[in-house]
Amino acid sequence: MKPKFRAWDNEEKWMVDGLYISFDGDVFTDDVKSHDTPHREIEITNAERYELMQSTGLKDKNGVEIYEGDVIERTFIFRGAISETFIGIVGYSERTAQYIIKSNVRDEELVNALSKMSLYEVIGNIYENSELLEGADE
Repeated sequence: MKPKFRAWDNEEKWMVDGLYISFDGDVFTDDVKSHDTPHREIEITNAERYELMQSTGLKDKNGVEIYEGDVIERTFIFRGAISETFIGIVGYSERTAQYIIKSNVRDEELVNALSKMSLYEVIGNIYENSELLEGADE
């Protein structure tokens, strides 16, 4: 399985989805949302322009792929009942070499995303939906 990426374009203010990076450094896409113009390929040569985010390889409860930078709602289920819900940002921890959910309250591993103990739902991303984080977990 090839690592899958997406990128936020800081100039155009839109998300480029479905990116794959070739070994020669080119970035190719076969599933792009860009205004109304289909793009087949982008070059990420300007690090200031694009924010690159990798897929975690996991999907939320609705089958939506979870990427770094996604804002997700995590619901913990204990004995069949909802016991806790919080909102956080998906990130990567270099210290523990795993994807985590970062929130104002705590950081939590994203390893049990497919567990019956927790449900995850992508509700946005930090570039297009930053308002989702205002007041979260304070």
